[in-house]
Amino acid sequence: MQAVNNVSFILFALVVFTGADMHGQGFLGKRPEMYAAFIRSELTGVLGEALGDGHGVSKEHLSYIKSALLPIFESLPKNGRGRVSEPIMKYTIRRYFSATHAWIVKGFEEHPGVEDASNSAGNILQSRVPGFVRSTLEQRFQQEGFALDDMVSMIAVVESLAFNELVRGVEASFHLNSYDTGARLSHVDVHQVMASYMIIEILGEATTDKEQHTQDKKEIHESYPNWHETEEFMADIIASDAFGRHSLLNPFVAKTSTFEDTVRMAGRISEEFGPWSSYECHDMKAVLSNKDVHETGRVKLTDFYKASFDGAWHFTEPAEHLRQLGALDESSSHLGPQVIIPNYINGLSNCITSAPYFSICCLNECDQIHEHIEGEIVSSNGTVSQILQALETSPAFPDASDQMISKLKEIAVINGGSIPIHGRLFAQWLHFALPRDCPYPHAAGSITPKSLGQWRDEFGEELESVTKEEIVEHFAQPHAKREPSPDAGQGMWNLHEALMEVSTPSDEQDATWARALRLGSQLAIVAAFGSVLVREGMKTFSSSSGKAKQYTI
Repeated sequence: MQAVNNVSFILFALVVFTGADMHGQGFLGKRPEMYAAFIRSELTGVLGEALGDGHGVSKEHLSYIKSALLPIFESLPKNGRGRVSEPIMKYTIRRYFSATHAWIVKGFEEHPGVEDASNSAGNILQSRVPGFVRSTLEQRFQQEGFALDDMVSMIAVVESLAFNELVRGVEASFHLNSYDTGARLSHVDVHQVMASYMIIEILGEATTDKEQHTQDKKEIHESYPNWHETEEFMADIIASDAFGRHSLLNPFVAKTSTFEDTVRMAGRISEEFGPWSSYECHDMKAVLSNKDVHETGRVKLTDFYKASFDGAWHFTEPAEHLRQLGALDESSSHLGPQVIIPNYINGLSNCITSAPYFSICCLNECDQIHEHIEGEIVSSNGTVSQILQALETSPAFPDASDQMISKLKEIAVINGGSIPIHGRLFAQWLHFALPRDCPYPHAAGSITPKSLGQWRDEFGEELESVTKEEIVEHFAQPHAKREPSPDAGQGMWNLHEALMEVSTPSDEQDATWARALRLGSQLAIVAAFGSVLVREGMKTFSSSSGKAKQYTI
């Protein structure tokens, strides 16, 4: 725990240090390369301590992380030493946080975006910390690759950093409600503090202004219409925590909560809010699916905007924002732009909270399909028959059509007879097989996803939502009058494969040693053979010399 506390202290000191000069005139503004080097140096030392003593995380939790990672780790492609490369490590950790907490951790995104320009220097620093953790550990393990325990350590460190940030959030919530952190809170007081904590998380804007925060509390229903349901969720967490402590409390003393109790509740909220709030994602998906009459996983852009007219508070992103999110299919000029349902649902614009280290977003339903396949095949590659057999045992997967089986065989041919189950083409196949559940996999660098906050920072609040003029323009296009088509999306199918790099520098090193050993063995064999020839030659020479002497006599 001491190492984690050291991390907190260093990060806090850095935030205070940078916050002292917000206009780029201090250390951060003048020498960013020294600033980055300083952070890296400090984190290197702290992580060394953290990795050495288990980061203050319980053995039970480390075992939980390991058991959660093991099935996917066993199915991943590995280098010559049985470890995974840096890109595969990022993919694995991204999958872990998404599946367990519905988190997108900053620094591990599939398609890295931009930072919030409105954030203070301190908040920008905080958002970069997971990336520094990742890169620091990458430098440590990139030579030989990452073993399972290495990734467990990285996850534990990131979770510890997130917990420390949570503590600061609870401290801020105490302050905003004029409570001292040493105070004992009543049941009502705890609700007020937890409400403040969640409002800060949802708005993504930490403030010390009590008047502004009071105004935010009054207007939270406008910013987040599902606030009432969120209050009920928090009430359940608070009641559950109180029930768990019931046997430990003095029955003759009024039931109160300490700062530590409140932090514990906030921790549960942070971990459970993402999976709990998935009902919002399901509601959005249901609205769009009702308009997807041919089950292509797509709705016309005009129908997408019509959904917002029907009272839904989503579905207002401008076309350009949807395009950058990777949620817009423009492969057919005849059909016009189509919104790709799973890409939109899983897009950054639908993230509910945005903490410094992570955002809570919609769960990727396709991960469950991948987990099932990994558990059945337990390999990084599978044949067509193996994959189809694995999918037959998945209740979430429909019977594959002849067309989809043909496409699967096509992918196998491209990859030499087997199918990399973590490759782009298989992800594309899953999208067309389950078009409402599995996102379409865009090529790296082809999209630049932005959250609502990032979009607002770049284009301003007035362009945060689609304008009436833009909607009128879309409805005036000829394709707007055409009916949805069962062929929507077919133009996006392509045979561009993309596989994560498997090898690490150690593979070349091992290959060099192997070549040297083979050469050494060959030379040794040649030398031994030469020695035999020399010995035999000497024997023959001695024998010949003896006979010659005999003959002379």
